[in-house]
Amino acid sequence: MAIRDRGTRVCILNPEEGACFESTGELPRCNGHPHISKSRAEELTSTMLFVSEGRRLYEAYYVGQGKKAIVFHYGRQWRKVASHGYQTMQLVPGGGLR
Repeated sequence: MAIRDRGTRVCILNPEEGACFESTGELPRCNGHPHISKSRAEELTSTMLFVSEGRRLYEAYYVGQGKKAIVFHYGRQWRKVASHGYQTMQLVPGGGLR
């Protein structure tokens, strides 16, 4: 499946779809996910974290080439991560919205 021209719409993908799009360059079928305008996508991705649904922090970023899709993640969380044989605490993206 070739990348289609999205016109003025930007796909909102879950993290798994975003990872697949980045690795294959193929967008999933558009009837299975929501869309927003390019201007709204630019606004959301230019702000590292924003508040929605009360006090929850979310992060939006583009995936793939050509600014055709974005993914939302919960704000970053502290997690134990192995680094050069040691356990360290690092801020990592939280879970996806879907």
